[in-house]
Amino acid sequence: MKLKDNFLVANTAIFASVAVMHLMRIVFDTTVSVGGFDLEMWLSGVAIVVMGGLAWANWTVLKESTKQPLAKLLLGLFCLDAFAVFYSWVGRLEYWGFTNDQFGMFLILDLVVVAGLAIYLNKRK
Repeated sequence: MKLKDNFLVANTAIFASVAVMHLMRIVFDTTVSVGGFDLEMWLSGVAIVVMGGLAWANWTVLKESTKQPLAKLLLGLFCLDAFAVFYSWVGRLEYWGFTNDQFGMFLILDLVVVAGLAIYLNKRK
């Protein structure tokens, strides 16, 4: 995989993740405060449009420039999720009703999926 493709996969995964997080903020009506200032909900709407547009633009280029673009994007998304779950597990965080032990189980699942996708992509070279 070329360096350009790696950047496209990473950018698409990050932009799509940010868009989904803002969508979840709107759906669950979650308040976000930065420096004691509550961010308006309409900012999440703008973020969904901008980040979703950037994710779509990167995805369009990625589809045309590489083989197995969906598997590569899933690998990027699961890597991002594994980092977030690892942070939650190491920090002994508990949120959304998940305990620290459950985050450990999610981490194992993420790592198995990442390894499986990496093996799959390596065999498809």
